[in-house]
Amino acid sequence: MHTKLNKTASVLEKKKRRLKLENSIEYAFFQARKKINYEYIVHTKHTGLTPRQHLLLKNIQLHDAYNISQLVKKTQLDKSNLAVLASKLLEKGYIKIVKYKEDKRNQILSITEEGENALIAYEIQALKVEKKIRSVMPKGYAKQLLYYLTKLNMYFDDKT
Repeated sequence: MHTKLNKTASVLEKKKRRLKLENSIEYAFFQARKKINYEYIVHTKHTGLTPRQHLLLKNIQLHDAYNISQLVKKTQLDKSNLAVLASKLLEKGYIKIVKYKEDKRNQILSITEEGENALIAYEIQALKVEKKIRSVMPKGYAKQLLYYLTKLNMYFDDKT
């Protein structure tokens, strides 16, 4: 038993020495997400939207009849974070609350004209960041990257 544990520990130690943090997928994803998110924040801050507020507002625009629970599923934000983001968008006048006629307790979020304008301004700036990202890749790689990131998301969605 001890021999087997010692052998396993030895193998793990060798792998640990070979695998530097900089060479791990986890580290590469973490660094890329951090740096790309920063680029979006810098380029879009004057639009009045953060990347997460953009995610929510875009989903409200695309799915105008979604209630809070449906938006939680669609955005994969937890309910409390979504509520904070929604209240900020409400304060800015980018969305409004609409109550169902049949059931006044059930509410949906709807985008306003100001919200539409904020989305346009954000997306113009976001395209500049995307162009910057694409500029470091050979032609066609951006499509492949998007394909594989989407595939990874679908794989892990199935696991949760």
